[in-house]
Amino acid sequence: NTSLFYEFNPANNSFNQKASLKYIRDRACAVVLNGQIYVIGGGNNKVEVYDIMANSWIEKKSLDISLKSHTCSVLDNNIYVFGGQISSTTISSKVFKYNPNSDTWSYVTDMKTPRKGLGSAVIGNEIYVFGGIDDNNNFTNKVEIFKVSPIVF
Repeated sequence: NTSLFYEFNPANNSFNQKASLKYIRDRACAVVLNGQIYVIGGGNNKVEVYDIMANSWIEKKSLDISLKSHTCSVLDNNIYVFGGQISSTTISSKVFKYNPNSDTWSYVTDMKTPRKGLGSAVIGNEIYVFGGIDDNNNFTNKVEIFKVSPIVF
């Protein structure tokens, strides 16, 4: 659990501490969109955006639920959040979309398999969601493909 934030410099293989997040995070997800770093959830529902030039964090609209061990990806200038752990006994199958232009969250759909500790990757116009631990606490090798238009898994 930390709010520390570091920048990695590959030229000299070193880390430089930057402005700390406003909230402590535990297994949050992070993405880059329009040159800014978005950090979402991590044992809470908070969303913060790092302004690289100003070295400062700006709070954005929070998720409706607290999540950790979720994954997020950017597609069509929106951020999609998949799954994660809601409580010690509840694993999510939900997919949420964040629109940075309107600073709004919306529920999109549910994955077929609830999971935490999962990964995601964008390939073309699809988001591939894979792996993780399911709601029976078993590792899964299932892959789901999320299509935005029309919205389907």
